[in-house]
Amino acid sequence: FFLMIRRPPRSTQSRSSAASDVYKRQTDNDCEMIDEFEICCLGFRGDISSAPMVDDYFNTTNELIAMLYSPRHDFVWSKNVNRLPLYNRPLIMAFNMQYHHPESKLNIDFMYRLQKVVTQRNLDIKLVIGIADILKYFEDLCSNSACSEQERAIVDYDWILQSGSTQYSPRVKNFNDEFPNVVENCKKGFPDWDPSIPYLLYEPSHEDDVQSVLSVYLRSDCKRPESHKDISMLRLTSNQDPEMHQLFVYEYNNTEHLNKRILSDTGSDPRVDYLAACNCLIVTLKKDGKTVLQLRDLTPKTYLSVVSEQTLEISNVLSVSAKSNGYFMVSSQDSYILYQANTKDEPPQKVCSVGNDRNVFAQDFIQGKDGSEFYLVKVGRSLESSCVGTKLSIQFFFLDPRNCQENKLSSFCLAIGSVISPNANFSVSLNKQGDDPFAGVMMWDGLDDQTNVTKLYAAVIHIDRETHDIQAISSDNFIDVGMRPRVRVVNDSKGNLYFLHTHYNGVCHSGLIMNNANLFKCHMNRQKTDPRFGALQNLETMMHYSWGTLSALEAMLVNGDMLGPCHKQILYGKYANGQVPDIAFIPSSDEKAMFAEALVLNEGIDYDDIPTISRMVCGSPRKEEQNRDKVVALRFDIVNFELLGLYKYSE
Repeated sequence: FFLMIRRPPRSTQSRSSAASDVYKRQTDNDCEMIDEFEICCLGFRGDISSAPMVDDYFNTTNELIAMLYSPRHDFVWSKNVNRLPLYNRPLIMAFNMQYHHPESKLNIDFMYRLQKVVTQRNLDIKLVIGIADILKYFEDLCSNSACSEQERAIVDYDWILQSGSTQYSPRVKNFNDEFPNVVENCKKGFPDWDPSIPYLLYEPSHEDDVQSVLSVYLRSDCKRPESHKDISMLRLTSNQDPEMHQLFVYEYNNTEHLNKRILSDTGSDPRVDYLAACNCLIVTLKKDGKTVLQLRDLTPKTYLSVVSEQTLEISNVLSVSAKSNGYFMVSSQDSYILYQANTKDEPPQKVCSVGNDRNVFAQDFIQGKDGSEFYLVKVGRSLESSCVGTKLSIQFFFLDPRNCQENKLSSFCLAIGSVISPNANFSVSLNKQGDDPFAGVMMWDGLDDQTNVTKLYAAVIHIDRETHDIQAISSDNFIDVGMRPRVRVVNDSKGNLYFLHTHYNGVCHSGLIMNNANLFKCHMNRQKTDPRFGALQNLETMMHYSWGTLSALEAMLVNGDMLGPCHKQILYGKYANGQVPDIAFIPSSDEKAMFAEALVLNEGIDYDDIPTISRMVCGSPRKEEQNRDKVVALRFDIVNFELLGLYKYSE
């Protein structure tokens, strides 16, 4: 976290009494004049990562202290409760104190309250301070003269330093300073060092340099010191979201399968979904002037190998969608084909091939109660005479697989507030919601002519099984910045629905670009008229994802809110650099597993193709990355909300 000064806020959330007292005491009584400004709290400039363990937002030091006092997060960091294995380890909070006024009562009060709440509540949190001079100020003060109770408590606390040294405090050494030539050290060997002192690899503003050092240091042939064979002793500061760092580090772990594979040295426009019946991927891509359909194995020993391939009679595939009983559908604007594949040992069998209206932008299918009934949802322009201009058509059909005949059951016109661009990209996905209506998500992009920014929009769709009535909940506000969204809707064992989505050319929520604008990322929907909102722009090659409950997305649309790193039941972040991604949800075979997985196919790029802004401050691959014109597979963990919800603190 980077600290900066911030003027007092107009209002705050309601909180527990202890936390509320902490907040009110400082904002009401502790304001002071600094550099000709009245300052009442310290604010965070750096990124607050999207993580399932914290479902409160905090933009100021007051809000952070209040959150640490609240018992609702004890399952994450309290030593007094039985924590899940995922959280049964110390949490590190690092503060780069760029607010250079250690003598101010704001700084003293924050550091005092921070160490006090961690000690008083027995929290399993280690506190890192980025600038040694701040602690040295208090140590000199208390050694040369009488200091206050607060100042003495700050000196006596075991802070960790990421740089510099003081008389009393343990340190984290800077790896960059000690070993400027990591390639040479890996060849000759590193000197051994105190195993109790970790090294910190730093500079998040040059993310590509961090990755290049790691790519050498983590190799098996690097002669790392014996005391630091465990790479966890090398810590790093990073502007990456956790998913992106996970993808990078997994390349160097001895896992059963690589987390990144080149599916094709030549190929483009990949589509993918997971077919449970054969534990395989359904993949389509353009290759050598043709569109091919592949089944790819997910067994560890033959991971992502092609077990079946055939040339499709349709081109310009819109989507691939897999359901139960081995059924999956390949859709284009001209037609769609329903297949069945119960085993990966035989090619998929065609069930139906049906022509399509070219005004259809996206479609999905749903199975009925017995698995042999099929329903279609189609989204498009001018599919109904009453749905023109700024209205989208949503149609619901019954599909008889015996004669491949469609029977339209209902339709709905959704007003979206702007004329649909002929180049807009749409995606729709629906699923069963227990015995309740079918439900799902539709996403699309659109160019804002005034700002020249491509934005994302969404609607949640409900369809009654008996009456076939369609309802759609949308928002006039855009939900994110980006292009070509792809969405999946899945259900858990209790019938709860979740959505998983990806897009590219997104906005940088981490890093200095957003943070230096001083935007409150958790309230971006309230800042649409703020000129600093220009920080939201399409950054090329940045691929993002979101994963959360359908109910949370619906609430977000009703409130006119945006996707971001601050929602309670929606995770959000950047996971890689690439183009035109598609995403599949892969459930865990263990019902009690903390994580499921997301698998993404995308068009790869070379490192040199990544704009400087994207690779430096928003997460970056290695400088050696060369994937242009290749189809790349990426796989990363996504949290199991159903299991995690069992341990949530209930107020």
